[in-house]
Amino acid sequence: MNKVSDYTDYKQFLLDWIDSRKALQRGLRTALAQAAGCQSAFVSQVLNGKPNFSIEQSFAITSFLGLKPDETRYFLALVHLARAGTPELRKHCRADLQEQRKVLLDIKSQVGETRALTPEEQNLYYSSWLYVVIHMLVTIPQYQNLKVIAQALKLELSRVRAVVSDLVGLGLIRQVKDQFVPGATQMHLPKASPLIRQHHGNLRLRALDHLATGNAEGIHYSTVSSLSAQDAEKLHAKIVEWIAQYNSVVRDSPEEVLVGFNVDFYSLVN
Repeated sequence: MNKVSDYTDYKQFLLDWIDSRKALQRGLRTALAQAAGCQSAFVSQVLNGKPNFSIEQSFAITSFLGLKPDETRYFLALVHLARAGTPELRKHCRADLQEQRKVLLDIKSQVGETRALTPEEQNLYYSSWLYVVIHMLVTIPQYQNLKVIAQALKLELSRVRAVVSDLVGLGLIRQVKDQFVPGATQMHLPKASPLIRQHHGNLRLRALDHLATGNAEGIHYSTVSSLSAQDAEKLHAKIVEWIAQYNSVVRDSPEEVLVGFNVDFYSLVN
């Protein structure tokens, strides 16, 4: 289903929702009418004309659509905007939509629960790519030994031992006899953190190192594009959605290989 946060018109969202399912399920307008407690003819009038659903009908529709709480609030805000009768109220509704859209597009809200590090712990953890990479590497059973980690990353054993010791101290790795196994594995560094630039830089430098090896495996894509502001927002939303899907797949996937994943999508001019 198309994301409701991609829309500024609740009627278009519902039309696209129906269109995306009509090949698999008939009578969607009738089912929508039953959920809203109205006649099918009124649903057609709303979707193709000037009438609007009431707030009560709209709330019932969100349940029928299976929208999440944040999506429900956004959908209802779209209805409020459509029903607004004065320029001042429409301006207020648009501002409310923008705020709600920021919540829906926030990566942290889609990634899920994360391990919170103290500022001092963050300074250590994000000081080098080694902490992030080794932390994740020990989630793979064959890399839970210091010598194997050192060989895989082409590092001195003493350097690996020091990093692993720090990670154990942070509670992110646990030692079980001669093996090192993962503790908490999911963190999120807020956009406002002064360390965010260093964290992104650390991993992008690793991507450049991979390019320098001439290894044909992997994907490296860079481009500059000019497009409409509306399409730029649409792509932004889809990228955030895909990141959420990425994390969902990773969460349920058995640990076998370690990959790097970097995404950059931003305006080149202010």
